[in-house]
Amino acid sequence: RGELQASEELRQAADTLSRSPAALQLRYLQTLLELGADQNSTIVFPLPIDIIGPFLDKLPTAVNGTAVARRNP
Repeated sequence: RGELQASEELRQAADTLSRSPAALQLRYLQTLLELGADQNSTIVFPLPIDIIGPFLDKLPTAVNGTAVARRNP
């Protein structure tokens, strides 16, 4: 019975967050804030590849002055 109630509440939360991408982002940032409250924490901050891709393209140039083309799968 407890699992059923928990799954229903998760579904409701997912429905609510799916209607507002900004709400999901705010929840994500709130979670990071809570994790960072402990000074002995390590936080892994995942970023979508489409955001960091342009930076990765420039990385070889910044490191050794030569550009390496990134292959698209």
